[in-house]
Amino acid sequence: MKLDPDRFEWVGKKFLELANNPDNYLSFHAGSVYSFPCRTVACHAGWCCVIFNLKTHDYYWDFMKGAHALAEYLGFENSNHYKVWASETPEIWLNINGSFMFSAVGYMAFGVEHAYLCDLNVIGNHYIAVAKRIREIQIERMNK
Repeated sequence: MKLDPDRFEWVGKKFLELANNPDNYLSFHAGSVYSFPCRTVACHAGWCCVIFNLKTHDYYWDFMKGAHALAEYLGFENSNHYKVWASETPEIWLNINGSFMFSAVGYMAFGVEHAYLCDLNVIGNHYIAVAKRIREIQIERMNK
């Protein structure tokens, strides 16, 4: 599978754009994204619904749509394949907890130990760092 670092970087920048609004917050325990009339969970996948504008009946309520849209955008068959890839390639994902990204302990997928330490900036910067790592690996392979 050929990964496109530009797509990972785009996702990271979208998370950082959301982080620039002080009304937006991320919580792996909150039941909805309160600053949007969306009724989705305020987690990584929930905010992906906002990024990809995935509304159902005028709301961004189905966080799994966000998870699948993100995975497909990044070139994976679905969110499960994306999680498996992230957990099996810690040298690219940058930690061993990628499989947790769409779960209640999803903050661990972004290299933090406590939910309160994970916010939209952390996730955005993580995606940008992954994009950088993909580019580094591609350059290493070209130079062999």
